[in-house]
Amino acid sequence: LEYGKLPIDAFVFADGGIVTSQLDGRTGISSIGGGLRLNAGGLPLELGAVRALDGPRPRWQFDLGFRVGF
Repeated sequence: LEYGKLPIDAFVFADGGIVTSQLDGRTGISSIGGGLRLNAGGLPLELGAVRALDGPRPRWQFDLGFRVGF
């Protein structure tokens, strides 16, 4: 792959599912998010953000991660 001068990728996503419990029955949940991945000298770094659209506390959450590069 050719990245050019800056080896960076951007991504967006949407997710959804159904949670079942004995108290509340079936409840639908969903989220959206996005982020950036940067290859820093062979070490993939990832900065992501996700927002829960349903659930007890819908809010933005952020994550900084190091991924396996091979």
